[in-house]
Parts: sequence; structure tokens; C-alpha cells
Amino acid sequence: MHDPSDQAERSQGASIDFGCANCGCVFEQYQARCPRCGMSIDELFSGRYHPRRGRAMRLAAWIVILGFAVSVAAATALIIRAILGG
Repeated sequence: MHDPSDQAERSQGASIDFGCANCGCVFEQYQARCPRCGMSIDELFSGRYHPRRGRAMRLAAWIVILGFAVSVAAATALIIRAILGG
């Protein structure tokens, strides 16, 4: 009926892994600071932490924004053209 391995897993408790967003280090117990890079874990989840973004990420964001702006302008131009009967 009951598998003994299931009960052994339940008796150990759930394993929750914590991870550092700065360096990616994974540790099993909650710690105030990352054991690898020393970053405050509380600071990571407080909303004050802003990960570094590379130049490529900014370029990709601008391409998406400009593409959206161009598509809105084109749609607006087509609507105006249809209304004016052109």
C-alpha cells in the first residue's frame, strides 16, 4: 500500500533551494549573504537591486520599441488614408 521510500522523503522535509541573482550560486539553507559573492540576499528581493544590463540588451529593447512605434505609425497612416478615401 505505502511505499517506504515515499515516507522517507516526507520525513526529510521539502528541500528549498535559494539562489543568488547576482552570481547564480545555489544554496540549500537561507543565508543573509551569498556564500560565493557576498551579495545581501535580502537586498536582492527588496526591489532595490537592479541587475546589470549589457549593451546588447539595451539595443534589443530599443529595436523592439522602435518597431512598435513604426507599426503604430503605419497603422495610423493606413486608417487615415482609408478615412480620406485615398
